[in-house]
Amino acid sequence: METITLFVGAMSMNERLAIENVVGHSLRENQKVTIQVADVNASVSKASASANDDSMLPTWCNVYDGLTDAQLESLEATILNRVNLTRAAI
Repeated sequence: METITLFVGAMSMNERLAIENVVGHSLRENQKVTIQVADVNASVSKASASANDDSMLPTWCNVYDGLTDAQLESLEATILNRVNLTRAAI
């Protein structure tokens, strides 16, 4: 994938008009435009691979790994009990 960043204030008038035509509105001098060019097939396969890749998640996301169903139910009951204790009665 290729990423190109263009600063609007540094563009020629022709470049600016072309980019404004692409984005559909006028650009201000203090803005920048970032364009990414990617191969369609590579993007699709990368996206599906990352969706199935658990290594992308931080370690703490696996906090429930190794717990049995009974342990999970007990934990859930404790959490729900604490939630009820901290809420004001209506």
